[in-house]
Parts: sequence; C-alpha cells; structure tokens
Amino acid sequence: MLWAGLMLFAGCSPAVAPPAPPPTTAPPVATTSAAAPVASVPASKETPAAPVGFIEDDVNAALTRAKADGKLVFVDAWAPWCHTCLSMKHFVFSDPALSRFSDQVVFASVDTDRDENADFVQKYAIDVWPTLFVLEAKKGEVLGYWPGSASLREVEKLLSDALAVAEEQSSVAPGTPLARLLAGKRAQAHQKYAEAAQAYEQAVRGAPASWPRRSEALVGWIQSLHRARRAKECVAVGEKHAREVTGAAQPADFCALWLSCAKGLSTEAEKKAVRRAATERLEEIVASPPADASADDIADAWQILANARVDLGDKKGAREAHEKRIALLEAAAAKAPDPAAAATYDYGRAVSYMALGQGDKAIAMLEQREREIPDSYEPPARLASVLVHMKRWDAALGAVNRALAHAYGPRKLDYLELKERILRAQGNGTALVEVLEQQLAGWQEQAGRLKSTPKELSEVKARLEKARAANPKPKP
Repeated sequence: MLWAGLMLFAGCSPAVAPPAPPPTTAPPVATTSAAAPVASVPASKETPAAPVGFIEDDVNAALTRAKADGKLVFVDAWAPWCHTCLSMKHFVFSDPALSRFSDQVVFASVDTDRDENADFVQKYAIDVWPTLFVLEAKKGEVLGYWPGSASLREVEKLLSDALAVAEEQSSVAPGTPLARLLAGKRAQAHQKYAEAAQAYEQAVRGAPASWPRRSEALVGWIQSLHRARRAKECVAVGEKHAREVTGAAQPADFCALWLSCAKGLSTEAEKKAVRRAATERLEEIVASPPADASADDIADAWQILANARVDLGDKKGAREAHEKRIALLEAAAAKAPDPAAAATYDYGRAVSYMALGQGDKAIAMLEQREREIPDSYEPPARLASVLVHMKRWDAALGAVNRALAHAYGPRKLDYLELKERILRAQGNGTALVEVLEQQLAGWQEQAGRLKSTPKELSEVKARLEKARAANPKPKP
C-alpha cells in the first residue's frame, strides 16, 4: 500500500501520504492465530488501574534495565506519520490489561525518524510501521517479531509466546515447526528474506493444520517472499492459503501481499486472475470483519478492496468501497476521546474524500486538526498533499512550510521533496535551488542511517545541478 511508499494494509510504509488511493505495493504483517489461547502470564483478577509506561527513544536504557531485572524488552518501532502506529498507541498500548506483563517485560518505544534511534533502525528490519519486537536483554536476540497492526489480544499473544520461548529456548528441538518459525523470525528481523522464507515454509509444511502458530508462519512466509521479489512463489502461497489466515488485520494484509506479488507475474491474464480471487476474499472479509479488528484495520481492508477493484476496472465498486470506508472512519473519529486520537483516522479520511471527489471536506478536516494540534507536522503535511493534488499551489506551499517547521529526520526529506514539486509547478527557480540544497544537506546527514541514501543522494544532486544550470546566481 506508495505514492513513493504508502500503506497497503494495516501498517504504514515511509512516504508523504497521497491525497488519492495509493497503489498496492507495501509489506505485510506477521501474525499469530487469533484463536490461539494467550498463555504463560496469568491474568490478574482485577483490571490494572493504569497502562504500562514506555521508555521512549532509549532502547539501551531499556535493555540495561531488563538485563538487571531478568526481563525481556518489548519495542514498539513507530513514527508519528503512521496512522496504524497512532491507532496502536491510542487504542491498544493504552489498555491497562498489558500491565500484567510488567513483572517480566520492559516496554520501550522508538520513533524511527529520530537520530538517537539510528543504531536500532540499522540493526533490525523495519519495513512497515509499526514493527513490534520482543528482545532478549543480554544480546538483543529476537524472540518475537510482528510487523504491522495488532489487536490487544495479539500483542498479549506475542508477549506470552516470547516469554515461553525465553523459558524453554534450550529445550526447543531443532527441526520442529517452532524452531523453524523462530529461525524465520530472526532471519526476517535482520532482512535475510530468502532464508526467512525457507524457514517459514518448513514450519508450515512440518506442522499440522491445527497448529496455533500457523497464521504467523504463513504471513511471515508471504512477506519474506514479497521482500525477496519471488513473485511466482509468493502468488502460489497466496492462492493456496488465503483463507487459512486468521487475526485482526492479517487476513486482509495477506491479500494485500498476494495482490502486490501478482504485479511481478509475466502476463496480464495471470495478474487479472489473482485480482479476481483476492477481491473475492476481501469482499468476504469486509462483509464479516474479524472480531478483534479495529476501525483502522477494517478501513484498511476497504482500501485494499477499493484498490483491487480499480485494478479490475470496477470504478463503481471502488467508489462504493470508499463510501463504506469513509462512513466507518467518520464514526470512529467522532467517538475518539480527543483530537490526537481522532487524528488516527485523518489519513484514511483524506484518501477516501479525494477518491470520492470531496477535496473540500479533506481540506476542512485537516485545517481543523491543525488548529487543534498545532505542534504536529502531520495535519499541515497531509493538507499540503491534498492541496497539491488539487493544484492549489500557493496554499500548498504555505501548508508544507508549516509542516517543515516541526518535521525532523527522514520524514522532513519527504516534505522537502513535496515542496520541490510545488515550486516546480510555480516556476520559482530561485527557491527551487534552495530547497534542493536543503534536500542534499539532509540526505548527507542521513548517510549513516539510511540504506537508500546513495541512490537518493545521486538523484538529488542531479536535480540540483539541473536547477542551478537553469537558474544561475546573479553576478555581484
């Protein structure tokens, strides 16, 4: 789910959010079976009074504390621009039920755009936001790995499974489905996707159909194949297993990866067959959403369905999907406890408003949100994206400048690129050179933390040289 990279399912990938529905090209979410019982940590008899506290942007401090106390470390790798991250923060991690793990787990959160978290981002694979990790404290070994959206039940299951593994790690027999599942998670968490795909496949093939962690292995398998660019194998897994995957967001996410891999097939007939099959499955999902699915999860399923219908040439069906989606998101926003929580749904609402030709509604919503949370870069950035789509260049320039006043890290570079687009449309050559110089300096600063930096640097340099040639500085 990329206007240079966007959400495909209930997870976000890095880029400025587009004003219109993005193509389906993002990574999936690893999952456990929603039907599997939560184990290892007994639930308290009374509901805890407060949610767990997170150590923010200091994983080393969390590891040190966990090592001293004999605990594991749970890490929420997130970003402020990610709507799924906001949904998790406001409606999952805020639940006091997680406090029952506090005696065995240290909770930490990592804003992946911040420079102080560069080492963590380099060490562990974060291909979709949020990505959840459970780490052993002494060596930082991955015991639990979950990219994307998760319900409260699924977070509890992730923690319980990791605790069980920590207790029984020495007794996990090599070659068993569990051992292969853990090997797949470790490989995937370090971006060894071919190795991960093989381990997940062995786990699935070696386990009975009733294995409680079957969905977790299936989604890890298709995600790893997608990342390894093995389209035919990925599509084959989708065709065979799409109806087996359970969980809150995972059934739709699995379909999203299936659709994305189909783009690598050689013939249009093959692609169309996958789109029809995936659309049929998605229609079943939105007709009867998983019990644990959040409003954000269900809205993402409608988005994936709308994109699939567009690819099939069904414009009327896509419009109907967006109408259902916007009704769901408006109701969820109206029930949110405060503007920050309501902002969870701004991205989805803006996308569907634009798809329905209701750009003025998107503008009004985002202008109001900017007044409500003026220190956030998100509302003016999304507003700028909408205004660019509507070719309201002057207003877009003002909005993106307001976003840039608060933005930082890689996301700021996305907004500078959006500003570049606006200035090109305005024909403002002098300002264009300045913003390209800012981009170049920003990419040079990020050189040590982003693997795509060499490519980005060369592209920005080429654009800057061209802009300077067209707009030479006046002689003194």
